[in-house]
Amino acid sequence: MSDSSSVVIDNTHFYGYDFRHAGVSCFRHMFETCPSRAVYFRNMTVVLATRARQLNLSDCSFEDVGNSFINALAGRTSSVELLTFEGENAPEEENVRLLLRSGNVQKLTLPQLDGDIVMLPFSAKVDCLDYEIRSSSILDGDVQSLNIVANKLAFTIFEEGDAFPVEATLAFLRRLVTLGHFIELKVRFTFDDDEMEVEIPDCMVQEVICTAIANPKLQVLDLTLLNWKQHAETLLQGLEVHKGLRILKFNVDEDAFGSNYALLRQFLSDNRNVTVMNEDDEIYTDEADINQLYSLNRIYLGSADLVVIPLREIIVDSDRLEKNGFK
Repeated sequence: MSDSSSVVIDNTHFYGYDFRHAGVSCFRHMFETCPSRAVYFRNMTVVLATRARQLNLSDCSFEDVGNSFINALAGRTSSVELLTFEGENAPEEENVRLLLRSGNVQKLTLPQLDGDIVMLPFSAKVDCLDYEIRSSSILDGDVQSLNIVANKLAFTIFEEGDAFPVEATLAFLRRLVTLGHFIELKVRFTFDDDEMEVEIPDCMVQEVICTAIANPKLQVLDLTLLNWKQHAETLLQGLEVHKGLRILKFNVDEDAFGSNYALLRQFLSDNRNVTVMNEDDEIYTDEADINQLYSLNRIYLGSADLVVIPLREIIVDSDRLEKNGFK
């Protein structure tokens, strides 16, 4: 157990031990004692999921290809706040289909899938979807007909080659432009060669900006995992007109903001709603003027919520006052 808010049950260090001997009542008691606790299963067989609100299944196999697990989810009277599959051994194809249609999961995280269901997770009836997909699968699929239900979408494009997946990325982002209902977007890339130096194409930057602008309800735009240093100015200038944006996350060296943080200062002056930070949720700041600008913006946002009552609305008809007993 790592802390009071989470439990890790890992069969790696108990090789050959069958946790089924603990009995269902043991796990039921654990979930009922602290139902909000996140539970992480690693290298174990999972056959029941009726109590936990948060489940993380890492490299777990299913004795019955996931039938009992999916049936348990479908029979729940309350939804699962978070369900994460990591590594290999996800449920078999038909059970994945049932899971995606169940509507009993609020936030779903899935690894790469194959075959006929590779595009299916995008239609999952969830509030938040986190999914990794190969660039080749995007190119082979019918991206423009995707019906993405989640309003919070984190997608990772995995590239097996030695070049940036321009065609796949542009195709996917252009579909997001036509949908326009997203509140949060997290755009990530991983590569088969971890040491490959990745240069973000200019067209990619422009398409990200277009995607954000086309989603007026967008509050969080997360572009971490790549370094956007050479595109910082273009990105900030393009997003300054987005008045719904609240958090912008991307990784740059701080000198990308120009002398004395001039680019960041201009961006925060033009759009007082946004906080700019890196992947570790650390705000970009010079510890001086930028901090003061953030403070000023907080005051501005607070004052904008104040309602000014027009004078005509506070002039009360004297006849009405008398009628109600006031002289």
